[in-house]
Amino acid sequence: MFESIKLGLAKIFFYSFGFFPLAFLHALGKGLGSLVYKLPIRINYYIRRNIELCFPDLAPEQLTALVKQSTQETLKGFMEFPVFWVRNVRYLNKLIKKVDGFEQLEADFANKKGVIILGSHMGAYYLANAFLAPRLPKSVWIYKPQQGMIEALTQHMRNQFGASFVPTSLEGVRDLYRNLRRGYVAGMSCDHNALDSGGVFAPYFNIPVSTMTLAGRLASKSKAPVYFVYMERMPNGQGYHLHAQKLGNEIYNTDSLVAASAMNKVLEEAVRKHPSQAEWVYRRFWDRPADEAPLYKTQE
Repeated sequence: MFESIKLGLAKIFFYSFGFFPLAFLHALGKGLGSLVYKLPIRINYYIRRNIELCFPDLAPEQLTALVKQSTQETLKGFMEFPVFWVRNVRYLNKLIKKVDGFEQLEADFANKKGVIILGSHMGAYYLANAFLAPRLPKSVWIYKPQQGMIEALTQHMRNQFGASFVPTSLEGVRDLYRNLRRGYVAGMSCDHNALDSGGVFAPYFNIPVSTMTLAGRLASKSKAPVYFVYMERMPNGQGYHLHAQKLGNEIYNTDSLVAASAMNKVLEEAVRKHPSQAEWVYRRFWDRPADEAPLYKTQE
């Protein structure tokens, strides 16, 4: 009952804001982010702590500026979500003003040998699927199902663009590999902790982090080309910029640590280019090797 009420309120919010101009929603998100930044709440602690860990050489004023910008970008993401939920694919694709690297990805896809796409929770990550799915038919993405209202809302977001989604299970992994063998796309996010589903501690900003090994295993087995894709949020509500980057040979290494490190490297490079758009609120450094102390005070 309570979940149904929350879902109904969320839909009211989406339909109330989903038809506003993007520039207005981003300006509103930026303003809300400036307010949230000043609050003594947990998400602000994680944003600051993650940035401190990844950019330890920042001067205090640089750190403060980046934390504020990151909080603003987080709230922009919250305010743009209704647009992605209520508007059709044609409208959403008009918001994508610039595309880099996709021609090569599309050419590899045309070879019908399969393509592995690594996504990330960076920038407008839900919008990337509105661009990719219609152009790369029969794509299959693996994801970790959420609970209650969040799952219902994101399920609508996932399904409306044409890609198929399978849960993080043995059968889901088999579906990914079958799709690759048929010459289609196998997609997955590469930037969340993975020790509960198999992973290694690979370097990320010179810190060992829990990293999934699935992408490397699929790559070494299928020899399919691997791309890292993310959707940059352009300033002042101008739209979005899709980036697609092909990974090198290290992702095919049968040593899972080498392959995972290659994946983290391309993600780190993107974060360094657009640091305010990373998902800093996520506790990426929560899992630690057995001989290391916690990196968040909430773990102490």
